[in-house]
Amino acid sequence: MLAHRALTRREVNGRLKAGGVSPEAARETILELVADGYIDERAIAEDAVRLGRSERLVGRFLLRHELTRRGIPEQLVEEVLTRDYPNVSEPDVARKFVERRLRTSSGGSLLRETLLRRVAGALERRGFAGETIGIVMSEVSRTLNAVD
Repeated sequence: MLAHRALTRREVNGRLKAGGVSPEAARETILELVADGYIDERAIAEDAVRLGRSERLVGRFLLRHELTRRGIPEQLVEEVLTRDYPNVSEPDVARKFVERRLRTSSGGSLLRETLLRRVAGALERRGFAGETIGIVMSEVSRTLNAVD
């Protein structure tokens, strides 16, 4: 099961439990997998944050939610987010998302207000902070006004 995707302790435990493995055997197996380096929650968190920033273009809130849902300890999640995705870089990631979204949207056929509302909603669903959304949407609105 670890050959396809890196899994956390919680995910391995759930799969072992679903397979009928006793809790004691599951606990022992997980300890061995961690000791042998097959389960590395720090690496999982670092990869998720790196991909979230550079490819998926999602905000810190969504990454925090996804990682804690997978069972990565909150303290580790916060440590990785603080180091690899500081608050100051979130607006840059949001801008990249908006640029990509505007390139692929049917902006010409939408009213400007509708387009702005949809982009702001997309930013919110992608886990960006309200402050970040406000900054980026203000910039987008000014840019669209300059084009008009």
